Amino acid sequence: MNERKIYIVISQTPTRFAKCIRKFGNIKFNHAAISFDKELKQIYAFARPQYYSYLLGHLVKESINSYTLNKDMQLQCMVFELSVSIEEYQTVRALVDTIRNDSEYMYNLFSVLTFPVTKGFEVYKAFTCIEFIVLILQQLGYSIEKPYYAYRPDDLMEILHDYKIYEGDIRGILSKENIDKEYFAPITMEKRVESAVVFCKLCKRSIIRKPHYELVNQDYRNIMKQKELQKVVEG
Repeated sequence: MNERKIYIVISQTPTRFAKCIRKFGNIKFNHAAISFDKELKQIYAFARPQYYSYLLGHLVKESINSYTLNKDMQLQCMVFELSVSIEEYQTVRALVDTIRNDSEYMYNLFSVLTFPVTKGFEVYKAFTCIEFIVLILQQLGYSIEKPYYAYRPDDLMEILHDYKIYEGDIRGILSKENIDKEYFAPITMEKRVESAVVFCKLCKRSIIRKPHYELVNQDYRNIMKQKELQKVVEG
């Protein structure tokens, strides 16, 4: 087989913040994620790593309890299956790992909060969940006509319409084995201090704009070059 599958998921989440986003943004879905398997055992998104760590969002591996908050509730989602080459699959996975391991990346909170007015804006080494997914789609060659930060999860219904494989309750597809036992851990003083530091950094980066789109593009190109060199060496 010369191709692999990547899965893009847009969904609802039950937090108060998410409900406000859907209500005031007049959208159906508020969250977007990427997975490397159909059962969504490896599903990644820009989100908070723990429920009570509101300001510490970054690229995290998600779980069923981070979506449902351990509650028996129906949450609508759509899943899109994209066919990619083996090289593209490996490169996207490497990009996810690169950004997950870079502690400077954070959640683009102010872009979300002001979206109805600003229509989003770029912040250095900061993404919302949908911003990151749109950037990956652009790297894979999908037609992205607006700046990546100007998209909402609902926009993927049109962009990826032909690739939809599931629509319904997220509990019907999200792996029930994928549980994060630390997700509801109480917030510690160390986390409070870390949150304050992150908030200050985000404020500074939002005021003093420094584009990072090209930085991520360069990461992607570097990973592609490494894959090509590896093929030459192995060949």
